[in-house]
Amino acid sequence: MKNVTIFFAALLSVAVLQAQEQKKDSIVVTTLEEVVVDGYFGGLSKALKQQKNNLNITNVVTADQAGKYPDDNVGEALRRISGISVQNDQGEARNIVMRGFGTQLNSVTLNGDRLPSAEGDNRNIQLDLIPTNMIEAIVVKKSLTPDMEGDAIGGSVNLITRSNPSDFRASAT
Repeated sequence: MKNVTIFFAALLSVAVLQAQEQKKDSIVVTTLEEVVVDGYFGGLSKALKQQKNNLNITNVVTADQAGKYPDDNVGEALRRISGISVQNDQGEARNIVMRGFGTQLNSVTLNGDRLPSAEGDNRNIQLDLIPTNMIEAIVVKKSLTPDMEGDAIGGSVNLITRSNPSDFRASAT
């Protein structure tokens, strides 16, 4: 923490010195390059195409869609999907109820691998522990197909994580 403080202090002092060196009567014109933001439309169209091409009832929520709302965890993002309600515990959206079935009758996977329950006496997955910024997409399947496990009577939720970025990324709220 001390190194970060020293770094920012040095950075600010350089900016102050540069401001003092400029003459008052000189005007500096800075032209900025074009900034292109892409990915929103591509992610949304990909999600809609995936929903359309699936054989069962599927909802896909991409990171772009979840980023439009102030959802802190996956449970709060799932609350916005029709057919899903969320049980709150200690003010957080913790357990999901799909199509009216209990929280134990749903399956939650992370990149296709089954998540174990943190509680010993039931199969509830605590979705308030997973932040939305680590998720690329949430795929909700509301009906069973033969390739799925038989215990997901209410439905299944597959959380697809973001890939490791090859360059520097930063986000702010």
